[in-house]
Amino acid sequence: MGLQEWSSSSFLRYWLPALIYVAVIFTISAQPGLRAPLEFRNSDKLYHLLEYLLLGVLIARVLANLRPAARPLPAGLMAVAIAALIATSDELFQSTVARRQSSVYDGVADTLGAALGVLIFWYWRARRPERG
Repeated sequence: MGLQEWSSSSFLRYWLPALIYVAVIFTISAQPGLRAPLEFRNSDKLYHLLEYLLLGVLIARVLANLRPAARPLPAGLMAVAIAALIATSDELFQSTVARRQSSVYDGVADTLGAALGVLIFWYWRARRPERG
């Protein structure tokens, strides 16, 4: 099956939420000296994981809309790769922001979160009843 037709409603429904969320991630990263609302040992890794979990869901959703008959494994790997690229860009960007640190471990937490989000999306999609 080919790619879904491009339409403004498709953009608004699938692409726009993902793009806005990426903008939110970078806006948060641009805050000098930002601190977590609740801090505990490795709390920043949990926040990274949760932040990118949602991004993984949103990217998987975009890809599933582009190719509704896509197989979960290749589409899921593509979604994780895209999220990992965004995470890498975000960490590189953070390294230029005053009083912020960039960390490979944050990038790993981001990628794991995205992978979890993709798994949740495909699990949910497989379990939902088919639309008539």
